[in-house]
Amino acid sequence: MDIRLASQRHPGHPEQILNRAVSNVVKWIPPMLYAYLLASTFAIKTFTFGGSYLFEAPLALSIGFGLLARDPLARAAYRTVRYRRGHALALFLFITTLFVVGALVGQDVGYAYGDYRANLMVALAFLVGWEFRDRDPRPLIRFGIATGALAILSWYFQLASNDLETKFTSPYVCLIVAIVLACRIRRVVPALVALGMLIFLAAVSFYRQYWIGAGAGALILVGFMFARFDAAARVRTAAVLIAMAVVGVFALHSYAAKIESFFMDDQSRYIQSVGKTENLMSALGQGDNQMQQSDVVRMAYFQFMVEQPWKLALPHGLGYRSAFDNIDPFFNKLNFDVTTIDSLLFYLAYHYGLVVTVPLLAWLALSLLKCRAHDGTIAILGLAIVLGISLSFDGGQAVVIPRAIWLGIFVSCIAKPVRIRQARRR
Repeated sequence: MDIRLASQRHPGHPEQILNRAVSNVVKWIPPMLYAYLLASTFAIKTFTFGGSYLFEAPLALSIGFGLLARDPLARAAYRTVRYRRGHALALFLFITTLFVVGALVGQDVGYAYGDYRANLMVALAFLVGWEFRDRDPRPLIRFGIATGALAILSWYFQLASNDLETKFTSPYVCLIVAIVLACRIRRVVPALVALGMLIFLAAVSFYRQYWIGAGAGALILVGFMFARFDAAARVRTAAVLIAMAVVGVFALHSYAAKIESFFMDDQSRYIQSVGKTENLMSALGQGDNQMQQSDVVRMAYFQFMVEQPWKLALPHGLGYRSAFDNIDPFFNKLNFDVTTIDSLLFYLAYHYGLVVTVPLLAWLALSLLKCRAHDGTIAILGLAIVLGISLSFDGGQAVVIPRAIWLGIFVSCIAKPVRIRQARRR
């Protein structure tokens, strides 16, 4: 019997197993390359010249590779440009207008351009993510896991070279996206892998929002487990989650003294994680006004939006560095440096104006409510928490390109489906 014919008839044949293994490895090459070029600190270090990050270089390399490889991510970008060119052009013109306004108001084209290219990536990533709503999202899942893997690798290299700072930033939202998309197609293993990576990045970050994000990621997985998984998948997922919890509790118990020493030996590390959290909870619960500087400033942003909304009604244009410590006399009483990237909500309100921000927030809220019908209340609660902490804390997601890309894709995951005229496709 012909060997090839035998391998086709018997899926367990060694040749078939080898072919599947090679095929699976090849499928990871484009997502890993895009993650390296577009969403990693490695690319930022490689393409930084004279203190300026030349993002256009890795973007051009990504486009060139996509034209040659024609992988699913590249084809999604192509469909966006060709079949959704109306939406792409509208977003481009809108963000370009904000760039021009920001350059005129802030009187610094360079500062405005830095925000401009990151905001464009949010829009492009949103449209590319939207292309996967009705298609196999596994390429996007691989992209998310690859981005998370490179973030962990970056943390390891920084640790090994003693370059690790008190806090470690990463585009952790990529793993939230991977969990959501994997759960929606009932792929338990990628969802669990993404959750494990998310917990690890949260543990080494010393950012409170990352810790909350990891908890929200677990909540999302549990929510989908009840809403979408069959009985067998629920049992397997629950067993793995319980095992992870048991291992975590055992590790905390076994290394409690070392963990406490790790926090207490570095005052900056303790303040950034435990101290800020304790002070914030005490201030919110007892009103003792002992919040850390960063939380005081964020509260002032929200106070400003409530008390003087007319000053934020219209866009100030892009360029957060132009507004650094020069937002409004309202903040002079703080005696702290203020910047619009302390909070994504305030970034939107200041640079886009409430005229855009309020409808945008209403659309996102309605989108979450509509997603509840098929994703379940628990999963939507987790997504709402992720969105809430992003809006409250992390304005950097709008200006740091690796995080901006994943902000756009994350929004595409929760965006309200709309009726869009289907263009004829080849």
